[in-house]
Amino acid sequence: MTDVRRTSETSPDTCIDPIVVPFTYSSGCEVKDGEHVISPSRLSLMAYDAACYIATNSGIKRLVIAGEQSYAHHTQTTGDALQLHTPAEQYGLDLTVLRNEDNRLLNTPHQVDALSDEFKPEDVVTVVCWGFHEKRIRHGFKSKRELAPVVDFVRVEDVIGHLWDTAALWGGDHHAMAREFRDRYDLEVGWESVMDRGLSAFEHRERLTRVAMWFGKNGWLLKLLTRARGTGRYDDIDKLAMPIMDTTH
Repeated sequence: MTDVRRTSETSPDTCIDPIVVPFTYSSGCEVKDGEHVISPSRLSLMAYDAACYIATNSGIKRLVIAGEQSYAHHTQTTGDALQLHTPAEQYGLDLTVLRNEDNRLLNTPHQVDALSDEFKPEDVVTVVCWGFHEKRIRHGFKSKRELAPVVDFVRVEDVIGHLWDTAALWGGDHHAMAREFRDRYDLEVGWESVMDRGLSAFEHRERLTRVAMWFGKNGWLLKLLTRARGTGRYDDIDKLAMPIMDTTH
């Protein structure tokens, strides 16, 4: 299992200000009191929480999110929704949300573009992402060659799984941990169900996406398909950890 305390194998002398990047996974939209409200998906919130844990336990102060805008008529990005839900400042962190009005950062290649533009090649970046998403992100940064920062990866499921198994933040009280886990993510089930039901479905779908990445070496094919559809995605799990895979407008 990945050591969830580790952020990079690179010597600390090579980077003054390391950065953690939560790689989020879309937003949801619901009507409350007659208004449309954007909220981060459960998968995005878990990625954000894992990234905050990595940063605070490693002395890293800066988070950067490539904030995809899942809904064309709502300017709020997933990063904005996360900041409203759980302000990074409460952990002593500084959050930067990247935006792009032209493509709304709707897919991984666009998000990698934004991150590569934000960072310098000598920057050391820890990407905290879901395991099913990692290969696609790695491929995107690799296509940038010398323009990409130094990138290390930590999987969300390694962090959440570690906390679930140890109840480290709850003094070993597994009952309190399970209760707060369900409350935090509005779930009726535990972490094992998230792994067995939700993540396995996204891993299966990801295999098809990787084919498009393989044929479009730098992500151009995925960018073209996204532009042709003109739609976004709401990908998440529901209260029972079953997968949600919806198109957004």
